[in-house]
Amino acid sequence: DAINCTYRGRQLIVAGDEKQLPPTNFFQRSADVGGDVYDEEQLDEFESILGLCRGAGGFPQLPLRWHYRSQNESLITFSNVRFYTPPGLVTFPSKSEAREDEGVEFIQVAGVYRRGTTRDNPVEAREIARRVVSHWRRNPELSIGVIAFSSAQESCIEDAVAELLKENPDCEQFFESHDRLDGFFVKNLETVQGDER
Repeated sequence: DAINCTYRGRQLIVAGDEKQLPPTNFFQRSADVGGDVYDEEQLDEFESILGLCRGAGGFPQLPLRWHYRSQNESLITFSNVRFYTPPGLVTFPSKSEAREDEGVEFIQVAGVYRRGTTRDNPVEAREIARRVVSHWRRNPELSIGVIAFSSAQESCIEDAVAELLKENPDCEQFFESHDRLDGFFVKNLETVQGDER
């Protein structure tokens, strides 16, 4: 589709960010055992137009360095330090001071990924469920979404949340909303693209 438009145009501007995760079915493919069956729902992987243009040479490049989308600067800081060539992106301080449940926090649990069997981590899933319910109790006006690294872990987290709700029936109304923009969700990396909370 892009090549047809490019061929007919007199000018071409290609914008993108090679540091961002493209749509992928990596985790699904690594979990599949069947192998040779074509799935119509599967995302076909093509080289990006940005990659093709950069590889062709002769196109001037203009890096855009300002990052303004993160409401909390710590959300982009890790990527800025690890992936963007120094001096990196220009970020802006958060408009408010850091609060609990804002930004990025590392929480280590004693769970183990069950590689050879169910390909999930139930200890981690239970901790995530506990933190989701805790978030709702402290901030019932705020929405929340959970991103899992695989569809197996997504299911494990959903089961853990459902189990915890049996012990906390007063929280059920928070999790019953299926509002696309504000409702609670658990999704894996392949399906979460474009969702914000």
